[in-house]
Amino acid sequence: MQGFNAFRQVTEETQRVTCKHCLGKTRRTNPNAILTENLVGRMLLYSFGYDMRLNEFFIIERQTASTVVAREIGSKKDGGFSGYETPDPSQKRGRVVRFRVRGSGADSNYYFVSGRTYATLHDGSKVMYDELD
Repeated sequence: MQGFNAFRQVTEETQRVTCKHCLGKTRRTNPNAILTENLVGRMLLYSFGYDMRLNEFFIIERQTASTVVAREIGSKKDGGFSGYETPDPSQKRGRVVRFRVRGSGADSNYYFVSGRTYATLHDGSKVMYDELD
């Protein structure tokens, strides 16, 4: 009788994960998109919040085939606790983020992921914000 093997038990009960020598047969495809256009200078928008809507803006400074490096920029708000804000590239902040590029190049349908940050391309127009919970 064999001893208890936790790894084998887990793999048999779930999706039958194969050993490291067999991964070539079940390896996933690369989810990163390949950039076919120059995005340096374009803006990214990251909106978040549950009851409130907060926005962060980034400007792309460098890119490779599947990643972009973006610096956080400030914004100009036209209201108090809620209203509309527009990105202001002259207000560069210190936070620099490397995003993996996902999506497809068809109609520039990219989105950008870095940890829990999910950003999309932005055209610089006004965006609604709400700082009240």
